[in-house]
Amino acid sequence: MIQECEAIEPNYTIVDLKEKWGELRVISYSLDKEGWPIPSDFADKLIEIEDKYTKQSARTCCVCGKPATKISTGWICPYCDDCGDKDEKFYQRF
Repeated sequence: MIQECEAIEPNYTIVDLKEKWGELRVISYSLDKEGWPIPSDFADKLIEIEDKYTKQSARTCCVCGKPATKISTGWICPYCDDCGDKDEKFYQRF
């Protein structure tokens, strides 16, 4: 994601990167040479790239990186069949 965004906007900076509700969450902006935020002419494209990886993260196992087939109902995380608990009461299938 970072390489794709930096190819469009060289001053692309991630401010916060975390997991929330089983998805990647990104807060970013572009900085000028003095460290001040600058408006990007490519903001829509950067948001599109970030959204692509957010959606991909929701369908990727949080343990091994394989495609997820289920998601936990407590602490929401996507899991594949191998990594997820087999208790059907705890997981919902996609």
